[in-house]
Amino acid sequence: MCPKTTLTRRVVAAKYFSSERALVESGAVDRAFEELTKQGLIYQGRLEPPKGQLPDDWEDREQTLFRSTAFGDDVDRPLKKSDGRFRTSRKKIY
Repeated sequence: MCPKTTLTRRVVAAKYFSSERALVESGAVDRAFEELTKQGLIYQGRLEPPKGQLPDDWEDREQTLFRSTAFGDDVDRPLKKSDGRFRTSRKKIY
């Protein structure tokens, strides 16, 4: 099912709708990334290891992070995977 249809069925109204592909191809994602970097909200850093037992796939590495702690989050969040691709959230709304 199309995300727009799903949102409409959930009574979420939006004035504009754009696909992820359109945002990337238009350069909007790169411009936002650049602006957030200028503001100090995106930076290169290392995350603390997870609390408790370390997962087998955890790696201590420098990565691109979003300073989400500036907005009340408990830890800054990674924006890119180890291969350099952006992380995406594919959580279902329903």
